[in-house]
Amino acid sequence: MDVSALTREARARALETAAGGGGDGEARARACETVGWMAASATREEAREALVRLGGRLARGAEAREEARESAARAMGRILERVRAMPSTSTCLALDADARDAVVRALGGCAREECAEVAISALGASRAAARDRADAVVVVREIIAPSLTHRSSKVRQHALCALRETISASGYDDVAFHLTGGGYRGDDDSRRVNYFGALACDRSPLVRMEFIRLCGTIVNVRRDDQMPRVLPYILGALKDDIDDVRAVGEEVA
Repeated sequence: MDVSALTREARARALETAAGGGGDGEARARACETVGWMAASATREEAREALVRLGGRLARGAEAREEARESAARAMGRILERVRAMPSTSTCLALDADARDAVVRALGGCAREECAEVAISALGASRAAARDRADAVVVVREIIAPSLTHRSSKVRQHALCALRETISASGYDDVAFHLTGGGYRGDDDSRRVNYFGALACDRSPLVRMEFIRLCGTIVNVRRDDQMPRVLPYILGALKDDIDDVRAVGEEVA
């Protein structure tokens, strides 16, 4: 979409419709799409405003239409990509506390939705939300990890892909500890979940394949204290009933 010819007023109207609740759901979805494409030329302040306003509307649960929530999450992903490319911006959640809170709450809520398309859009956006370990811990804990148990196998696959990319981009090298039951500082027992144990026996072969690729990414980090947490799953894949899963296990091993 070419939005280069849009005036400042037209850009403001698009954001107002997308984040202010104007029009019907279809109109808001189109406005969100426009806001996403506008990100390519957005200034830091414009990007921040769009994240806070779009994220705030999603986090409040004010958007009733699924197509508008899906479009808003995609737009936030494009905005985060823009922020990542800005000079002197070391992380995509570094704008300020309000923008950080809006991103995490909005994408975290969308990633938990039953609607697979909305959840997948949120996970896609999360890939651009962390480029150092501190941000990665927040993104994984609040956005990606809860989606690893989503009822849709497609969402679980996308969550694993987002997790692999986040690990590779941020240097988050102790994720295996956190996601095999170790939990995070301050977690109660209900949040200390062994996601890996469930993924290893997931009913979807495609999810199991993506999970073993994740284990391979963790192995490549080469932290000795993490290896014992993932090697049993890699070895277990070598005995999987599905040929394709065994093949991935052989590649990783």
